Amino acid sequence: MKPIEIHERLRPFSHTPGIKCLIPSTCHQVQVFPTLVRLENQDIPLEAKGPLHNFTVVQDLERCCVTVFSEAYHFHILPNLQIVESKHPHSPFYQTARYSFGRHKKLQWERLRHSCDFAQLFPIWLRLGMLLTLPTCHIDSTGMFSLLAECEHEIAAHRPELILPAFHRLFLAGFGGMMVPRNQDEEYQGILSSQEGCSKTSALYLLTQGAELIRSLFLRSCGQELVILPHLPPELFAGRIVAERFDFGTLDMIWSKKQLKALSLHTSQSGELHLHFPAHLHSFRLKRFKQDRGRRVVCGTPLAIEANEHYVLDCFEK
Repeated sequence: MKPIEIHERLRPFSHTPGIKCLIPSTCHQVQVFPTLVRLENQDIPLEAKGPLHNFTVVQDLERCCVTVFSEAYHFHILPNLQIVESKHPHSPFYQTARYSFGRHKKLQWERLRHSCDFAQLFPIWLRLGMLLTLPTCHIDSTGMFSLLAECEHEIAAHRPELILPAFHRLFLAGFGGMMVPRNQDEEYQGILSSQEGCSKTSALYLLTQGAELIRSLFLRSCGQELVILPHLPPELFAGRIVAERFDFGTLDMIWSKKQLKALSLHTSQSGELHLHFPAHLHSFRLKRFKQDRGRRVVCGTPLAIEANEHYVLDCFEK
């Protein structure tokens, strides 16, 4: 079996003057115009004469910076708020899990906002949420966070066909600019009633808590228990996960046509692992990577695993 990999890179971009976005891995928001950068309430003018036809703002989730370019300039805004013009900025790299749902189109933000294609939006949401570290706090269920609670409710009720519609309402009302969370719907779309009021919780938690909910659709782990594809929305019938952490190490996973195809476990400790698969699956082949032909195992059988090993589960049968 070939290693499970994800090759596409997350670099959403916009050509809209005045677009707002977060600097990845930070709470800092930047607003970029063709001749002005608004950063932390500071206006930084750009030496250029318009109109600039190739004006582009890129939220680079690989290098964790915001890149801005046109025919007149090319620069990067780093997490430490420095603006640099080097071709390859020295920006910190953060290793997080990667998700893909089979869409490989360019990530032009205006098109994404219009289509609300969660096969492309969820990997961006997950990456931004995973990069952001916020202090633990009580998350209320008022205002915009009532929409987050609706998403959680549909997941808990195990109604896969209603999960993405709930996230759709949260995305439209709770995010402006280029995935910038907000406590008030500045487009007044009528998604929240006027009686909801405004939550006192920082809107940034829409990003991090939303990412946790999205992750729970595909994987749920607690100690020795690992649940695979517990709430798969029908719209996300194919996908890959690479380097997702769980208590025994990391895993890679691939599914297609709503069917699990392969699971790869990279273990960091020994123990007994209890895997829970979708109910229609009966058995699978278990082998150590490139070492043996494997053996068939009935789903639900506890697995005794050893530290620093690579296990492959494939050939799933109903």
